[in-house]
Order: sequence, then C-alpha cells, then structure tokens
Amino acid sequence: MSYLLTEDFVSGGDPGAILRCMWIEHYRFGGGSVHDWNGFSYRHRTRPHIFWNSITANVYINDILRTIVILMFRQHNDLQIFQRDNRRPHSASATRNFLAQQVNVMNWPS
Repeated sequence: MSYLLTEDFVSGGDPGAILRCMWIEHYRFGGGSVHDWNGFSYRHRTRPHIFWNSITANVYINDILRTIVILMFRQHNDLQIFQRDNRRPHSASATRNFLAQQVNVMNWPS
C-alpha cells in the first residue's frame, strides 16, 4: 500500500481566509484508486470526501465545489479566497468558469 500525500500551505496574509485542499491517493499494483478530498483553512475544515472512481471536472464541480466548498464559503464569512492546484479536474475550463462565478480564486504558483 503506497500513499502520495500533498499538503499545501500559504505564507503571508490571513491564513484563515484561505480554503485549501489536500488529496491522498492510493494505488496498488495498477488497480483502482481511492481519492480523499479535504478542505481546510486556518480556522475551518471540511469532512473528508472519498471518491472510488476517476475524478473528472464534472465530478469535481458537482461533488466537491457545489456541495462542500461553496457551502463552506457561505457558512463562514472569514473565508475569502479559494486555492486549487493544477490537477486536470481542478484546472479544466468548466471548473475555472464555475469558480470565477462563485468565489475569489488564488492561482496555483507553478
């Protein structure tokens, strides 16, 4: 069992104003994969969301952004900026268009 863990942290500014995401992926001998999405800021965090299938832009928009991220921003006025990485589902044009209409987005530095 192997894990790839990516954590993103931001320096400077108000850390409570940024909601970030973390992915944990599990691959075993070329078999299926498990994706665990977590959103967090300095003061808030979401519950983990587990995916057993591939993550497409539509899955990301409908299962994560609409049902978790946007609700989190509406519930917590101190959240002002969302940052996503450059994974294909995160950077697809449909995702970028959806986010542009909903929240302020900080570009990934790479």
